[in-house]
Amino acid sequence: MALAVAGLLMAGLSSLLLYAVRSLRHFTTYNGVQQQLILATRSLHEDLSLSNTASMVLGVPDSCILGSPYDLRDVLNHDRFVFVGADLAFRSWICFYRTASGELHRAEQSMGGSYSVSAIPVGTRPLLATFTALGGTRNHIVARNLTLFKVDPTTTAATVQLSLRVTENIDSTRVTELRTTTQVRVRN
Repeated sequence: MALAVAGLLMAGLSSLLLYAVRSLRHFTTYNGVQQQLILATRSLHEDLSLSNTASMVLGVPDSCILGSPYDLRDVLNHDRFVFVGADLAFRSWICFYRTASGELHRAEQSMGGSYSVSAIPVGTRPLLATFTALGGTRNHIVARNLTLFKVDPTTTAATVQLSLRVTENIDSTRVTELRTTTQVRVRN
């Protein structure tokens, strides 16, 4: 009788332990997915909000190229802004792109000067291949596990729509996925 009761208690405890381990795995995965989505959104929002829709390549899945008032990251005081007259000066090209493995990269290249909003040299915008070939501090991973990345135009030139989806497998039968679609007000 005692062995039967002990067996039932052991079965109950092992089932409870298994449930706790699964719950911890789900929580850990969800937390990681949420963190990656926040990192991607924050980085993209920062650069998109300082850019101008006339300088952006929009509506292309997995990449977005835009003009930025930031100086290159390997130059001292890259956060210091410069003005051309009353306009914020644009000094670099920024590219966000998603790789086949789901990594979101931020790469940058100099425009070769400081340009006002109306004089951004769109004709000299580098191609995506130029950004993907960059290394070091000019190309770094912003977030992982992205299964969707797209920046689309909206009905107004003052905003763009940012769409992101981050997915991670919990186990062979379960997946955690978070999606966000946000409108970002850009500088025009």
